[in-house]
Order: sequence, then structure tokens, then C-alpha cells
Amino acid sequence: MSGAAPLLTPGFLRFVGELMFGERWQTPLAHYLGDVRGRALSPAVLHHWSTATRSIPGWVADALVAALERRRADWQGRAETARAVAERIRLGTADRPPAP
Repeated sequence: MSGAAPLLTPGFLRFVGELMFGERWQTPLAHYLGDVRGRALSPAVLHHWSTATRSIPGWVADALVAALERRRADWQGRAETARAVAERIRLGTADRPPAP
């Protein structure tokens, strides 16, 4: 796709950060990306990327994919737990310990 605008723009980075962590996304995303990268990453670096004062390096795209996949798995687990808790409330068994 020669000449196509890159997807990983400062605005898109902010969108992904807010999707994953809400309004205060820079610090937790910096930790996630640092974990994926294997080296600590300062939240200030994300600020620079999201305000276009520094360009976003190419490795960030792959790291974001990995971070999104890890978050997705967490969200799926939480969604299943929420469904199970709602069902227990609906059935009136919320005050009983779960069956082994």
C-alpha cells in the first residue's frame, strides 16, 4: 500500500490507549509496552508520541497488538465472571458460596 497513511498515528495511539485503560492511559500502556518490549518505557515517551513531538517507532505496532490481545483475554475472563455473578443474583444464590 504505497503512499497510504500509516494507521499508527498519534490520534490512533491515544484511541487504543483509552480503549484499553480509559482517560489515564499513558502510564499503564507504558508499562504494558515495556513488558512486551522487555525494557521499561516511560509514560513521558507515550506523551511525546501522542502529541507528535516524537515519531512512533515501528516496533510499537506489534507491541500494541500483543498488549491488545493480552487485554482482550482479561476482558473475556471478566465478562464471563460478570455473566456468572449476574446469573447467581438472578437465581437468588448470590449469598451462597459457589459449588466446588
